[in-house]
Amino acid sequence: MSRIIFYDLACKKPNYAWGPNNWKIRYALNYKRIPYTTEWLEFTEIEAICREKGIPPTMKKVDGSPMYTLPAIWDPNTKTGLADSLTIAAYLERTYPDTPATFFPGITNPEYMQIMNAITLPEMKGIRWFVVPRVCDLLNEASQPYFRSTREAMFGRRLEDVLPKEGEEAQAVWGEVRKGLDIVDGWLAESRARASAGESGSSGPFARGEQVTYVDFALAGYLVWVRYVLGEDSWQWKDILVQNEGRWRMLIEGLEKYEKPMPEERNA
Repeated sequence: MSRIIFYDLACKKPNYAWGPNNWKIRYALNYKRIPYTTEWLEFTEIEAICREKGIPPTMKKVDGSPMYTLPAIWDPNTKTGLADSLTIAAYLERTYPDTPATFFPGITNPEYMQIMNAITLPEMKGIRWFVVPRVCDLLNEASQPYFRSTREAMFGRRLEDVLPKEGEEAQAVWGEVRKGLDIVDGWLAESRARASAGESGSSGPFARGEQVTYVDFALAGYLVWVRYVLGEDSWQWKDILVQNEGRWRMLIEGLEKYEKPMPEERNA
């Protein structure tokens, strides 16, 4: 089987994965042990590569023109190019049925979609305020102007003004994030209870107890965004790990083995 090409976002650190949506697919590929090679793209290269490979846009810009985003893949085995994390994950599930499953019946029901899209919770938006301004410092010069202009348009202000000021403001914003983590932790408890009524056990750090699924990859992708952009020593990352009786630490540690390919699938 030929290796899938997985397109991820480049930065100043070589071979350094940092994007939350891209992590969802990196986890999935590694968990399913599907051979792949990562190609690192600058923001300014995404559209040209997607057009070349026939990878469709995922949304439209303000002016109505197509917008191309990552993650994206090109599968030479089926001559298929796709973008959007959930679309890619569903494709991998259909196309490689002999690999470990990451989907389950009802995965796209609202009770699971809310977990996968936890970052959209009003209480969780503070994560973006801390992380997005720091992303610009991580990017290569080729990507910085694009990232800055698009994100400042999104926030309606300079990135320097998005970052909460140290002290009371930062603590107040992070206090809301803690509330958001409490909400999502409650959703996960409900999910484990539903799983315990079926074939899966309710114990374990994942949304389905001991069973790893794409729901976990989607949620963890947002959490590790904090680690890879702000750093393992940042107070924000350290605080996430101790919230809700350490269950976020257990989730991340439970997925740690899927952060890299298995030896036989390591990127060339």
